[in-house]
Amino acid sequence: MASLPKRFRLPFLTAVSCLAIAGILALRPPYNALTALTRAAGMLGYLFVFYAIVASAFKKQVFRLLGIPFMKVHHTFAVSGLLLMTVHPLFMAAELADPGLLAPRLDSLESFLTFGGHPAWALFVIAAAAAMLSRRIPHWRALHQLTYPAFLLGTVHAVKIGTDVGVSPFREIALAMAAIVVAVWIGQRIQNYRRKTRAEKRPVP
Repeated sequence: MASLPKRFRLPFLTAVSCLAIAGILALRPPYNALTALTRAAGMLGYLFVFYAIVASAFKKQVFRLLGIPFMKVHHTFAVSGLLLMTVHPLFMAAELADPGLLAPRLDSLESFLTFGGHPAWALFVIAAAAAMLSRRIPHWRALHQLTYPAFLLGTVHAVKIGTDVGVSPFREIALAMAAIVVAVWIGQRIQNYRRKTRAEKRPVP
């Protein structure tokens, strides 16, 4: 990708991601087009949100690599991922003719985690809304942090009942992605703590 002009790198990354998802689908061919769209939307949405989260830890590197401000890259993947995560359960419910699939499962912790895509989606929506309304919400960043538990819930959901992610080696890849997201969160907390400490030690004029 380094040999590509910067203006083509983001589209190239997106195209490669789509081709990778298509390749995964080909390993377990869908029954019909709606099944393919359902599975593709779920996996691609999950991947795009992963990109958005990881990019937040490498703002300068993202700009140097893609030649695009971090916030534009972050928003592109976050919004695209959320839209795909929205249509994923809608397609599933349409395919199975069961609107009940859109409701969270609260009968047990096991069911809640297994079908954790629903609460994960709700947390992603809250996190995105907080960012969009940041000027009106004093502590919007705290709400935006819901992205991290949302991603972990989505991972559990995908690993436990995902047609594609629920099997090896994609299960292990998803778990590694979740571990990276946790590492990003820890790294940002450490960075914020150090920044706050330096600010407190700065002499008052």
